Amino acid sequence: MKTKLILVIAAMLLLSSGGKLLAQTTGETKDTPSKATEIACTPELIPLARVWIQAYNNTAPAQQVSVKEVTREDFLAQPDAGIGLLRAGAVTNSAPSPAWKMVVARNIIVPIINEMHPLSAEIASKGVSSASLANTLKENGESNWGSLLGSEQDAPLKLYIQEGEEVRAQFERFLNEEGISFASIGTGSAQDIIRHVQEDPLAIGFCNAAFLQGTGETGLQPGLFLLPIDKNGNGQIDPVEDIYEDFASLQRGVWIGKYPRALCENIYVVGSALPIDDASQDFLKWVMAEGQQYVNSQGYAGILSIERNANLAQLRPAELMDAAPQRSASLPLILGAILILGIAAGIGLRAFMRKASPKKEALAGVYAPSQNPLDEKAIQVLEGLYYDSSHTWAFREKNGWVSVGLDDFMQHLVGPITRIQMKNAGESVKKGEVLFSLIQSGKQLSIYSPLSGTIRKQNEMLSRNAAAVNTSPYSEGWVYQIEPSHWLKDAPLLIAAEKFRNTLSDEFSRVKDVLAASLKPGSLENAYVHLQDGGVLKDGVLSELSPEVWADFQSHFLDQRK
Repeated sequence: MKTKLILVIAAMLLLSSGGKLLAQTTGETKDTPSKATEIACTPELIPLARVWIQAYNNTAPAQQVSVKEVTREDFLAQPDAGIGLLRAGAVTNSAPSPAWKMVVARNIIVPIINEMHPLSAEIASKGVSSASLANTLKENGESNWGSLLGSEQDAPLKLYIQEGEEVRAQFERFLNEEGISFASIGTGSAQDIIRHVQEDPLAIGFCNAAFLQGTGETGLQPGLFLLPIDKNGNGQIDPVEDIYEDFASLQRGVWIGKYPRALCENIYVVGSALPIDDASQDFLKWVMAEGQQYVNSQGYAGILSIERNANLAQLRPAELMDAAPQRSASLPLILGAILILGIAAGIGLRAFMRKASPKKEALAGVYAPSQNPLDEKAIQVLEGLYYDSSHTWAFREKNGWVSVGLDDFMQHLVGPITRIQMKNAGESVKKGEVLFSLIQSGKQLSIYSPLSGTIRKQNEMLSRNAAAVNTSPYSEGWVYQIEPSHWLKDAPLLIAAEKFRNTLSDEFSRVKDVLAASLKPGSLENAYVHLQDGGVLKDGVLSELSPEVWADFQSHFLDQRK
């Protein structure tokens, strides 16, 4: 009865103020011009930014975007600098770093050889390591393939590198050796390098991946083959290193971390917070979709569809925002309407949660894995909750605190949780910091916080019964109640239930990629699933894998999304 009364009062208040609110907001918007969006950009990325902006402005003349050239230091030194386009080095090598970033393109340098290379079988089997290439270039006299492959071959080797400071710097980082002479290395444009390799069966060329793409079966220009890189330097191309069959496999390998980091660099859109104004959101959504077709022309590689989907999930309308639009006359009405709607929604959700949550007596305290295949159909996603890429869920209570827990997806992957290492009430936490750790027989995963704030309450029951996170992650298995400190900044980064549900297929693909890269060929662990062949996962797949695999999963799955 109390719930119904509150809902009726809320509806009456909204009806009484709705007409005035609509009139005020409509009248003010009518004569208010659209605010131009400005993108701050470092000099080397100006060409990419201008191509994007020109194409976007042609499609959206009412929402013009402009570019402003800045240095990396100047942009990062301004706490409210707006949106910036920066290379990975600018994002990670200095402090302060931006609070929000999103990959929009990549600079990938790729080695290529002629598809008719006489040693192609040996090259495909052994690959080329950075150390072997560096040693070959340091030797006196003419380089040869025998020295590079550690064999008796005496075929001469000619090396070509695309001209440009960025390419040369990445190549030097890849070699990781001093004293390399570049006198015998040919240079030229990307087209020159490709032509040299197409004409010389014994040549190696290093150039931007963007210029290599073609329409053939391998996705490369005619006559070219990707030179396999022996990343771990063990003298052979292991199955988990074999990403060189075609261009699509290479891109996937770059994303999952199988490709040498020295040869690839992310291009980020960054900011002090996720931009919530319509103009910025519209432009960034356009970059994720139509804008990707312009990336190759500037020498960069586009991102994968799975990444675009994840980015678009960030750029959804700010459904959780309780900030008012910047229209002073209607500010009180809008705040009041949002407050009333929040109360009504909270009441409805709490009733739903009580109905949907498992009963306490159903908690056996023992994890019982399902025998069914683990896929997106097996994962429970509750409407009304909001999710984070860290695989936590969040729900803002009526008192303003936010209940936080582990989502059903992650508990299914981990399997039986034996202990949860939690922070104490009163401790502060920042978004992206470790919030709690899942422990299983000595193996551990760190879970990152979806918001910043102060922990006001921890679920003490979990110290006695950690299995509640497995059996009831959305009710009895909650972990904290947090008083948020930057809710207006953190809330738009959370994902609504329906959109989170749509990302699960991509998340399962990421899990398979990470495990495929981590499991050793021929090991018993690898018998669980042929991950690269699209096989299915078993419930609690991580529970029977080694601590080394858990460490890889932490680095390449969880840490990539903090």
